Amino acid sequence: MELTNYGLLSILPPLLTIILAIVTKDVVVSLFLGVLSGTLIAAGGNPYQALLNLSDLIADTLADGWNIRIMLFTILLGLLVGLLAKSGAAYALGDWAGKKIKSRTGALIFTWFFGLLIFFDDYFNSLTI
Repeated sequence: MELTNYGLLSILPPLLTIILAIVTKDVVVSLFLGVLSGTLIAAGGNPYQALLNLSDLIADTLADGWNIRIMLFTILLGLLVGLLAKSGAAYALGDWAGKKIKSRTGALIFTWFFGLLIFFDDYFNSLTI
């Protein structure tokens, strides 16, 4: 792959991604559009070549077994968090904790304890706690 200096254009994809994520509140679409804008810049503005390059990059990434395992694991954890939210389990835990915890220190200790209790993945821990 040929190294090319894109100068200030290299700032455009991450800036676009951040702005879109804030405005639309949809991180996945914003990330995809940011990557697409980067491939469009790398393809010299040719949208057909940019889509070809993007599909090649995605295929190369998904060809690695470890990447697929990580993606599946993260997706399954996200589904589990969604299931906990839809079933009301997260609300029930929050309601129970709200009745039992009466101080700021108690809330910090509760969060710390549950952070240790369910820490088997950093993403799941952050999403759950």
